[in-house]
Amino acid sequence: FNTNSITFNCSASDNVGLQAIKIFLFNGSNFVNTTNASTSSPFWSNFTNLLDGLYIFNISANDTNGNTNYSISKKVRIDTTYPTINFTGDNALTGINVSRTWISMNVSATEANENNITYRLHNSSTTINVTTFNNSMRIQNVTGLGDEVYTYNVTLVDYAGNKNVTSTY
Repeated sequence: FNTNSITFNCSASDNVGLQAIKIFLFNGSNFVNTTNASTSSPFWSNFTNLLDGLYIFNISANDTNGNTNYSISKKVRIDTTYPTINFTGDNALTGINVSRTWISMNVSATEANENNITYRLHNSSTTINVTTFNNSMRIQNVTGLGDEVYTYNVTLVDYAGNKNVTSTY
């Protein structure tokens, strides 16, 4: 999630009499919070002001006879940090004329939860190449180019949907 809160909605039923539903939230092995017990179902709760990281939650329900049941544990990652991405080397040179039939796009990037990186190459009238990698590829070469003015940019997206785009050169 690219938000610093998690909203839970859960349901429980019991033929004896539902006494309480509780939601437990952990960050790694550390206990973060639990909700106040609810005697009604469905039950929802909102945990706010959470820091980026991996959270584990589970839910318990107990009845008036003292029987308790726990849900399986689920994981949620909070990621509100946008990736950083910049061109490296001679990629940042603009307005230069070169005599070659290729372009090399080379970037440096920082992102702990990278989903994909997309390289886009345009000529004066259209996009001529779009290549997406999901393996942290930091360089893309496009060959077989003719005499033309070309521009390019690179987009980095993380698993939470946060994205950043380089300037277009």
